[in-house]
Amino acid sequence: MKLILKILKWIGTFLAGIILLLIVSGACYRLFSSKPVPPGKLVDVNGTKLHIRAEGKKNDLPTVILEAGANSHTDMLHWIAEGLKKNMRVIRLFWFLPLLNNIENLKKKDIERMVLILTNKFNYG
Repeated sequence: MKLILKILKWIGTFLAGIILLLIVSGACYRLFSSKPVPPGKLVDVNGTKLHIRAEGKKNDLPTVILEAGANSHTDMLHWIAEGLKKNMRVIRLFWFLPLLNNIENLKKKDIERMVLILTNKFNYG
């Protein structure tokens, strides 16, 4: 019986050591690895920071602006953008978080001005 308890204690110590090693190595990896860089750019448009991903070539067709909303992000629009970017320019835009607190303060003309700046003057890629 003592032999079985010794074996179980040794196995438990071994498993605890492996778990501790995994936790420490995972923490070191998170601390010392390079930070991921999201695709696109953080652009300042009239004092408002927008995360922009522009794809496709500029041509005579209109530029399509896909805006993330309803607590989603622009990666949910990936397949739509993939299909559209073959023929036209697609801009995926995400409103930067501090703006969301003051979204009621934006007027319709401010939003229209941002859309015009994005479609006409935004040189990306």
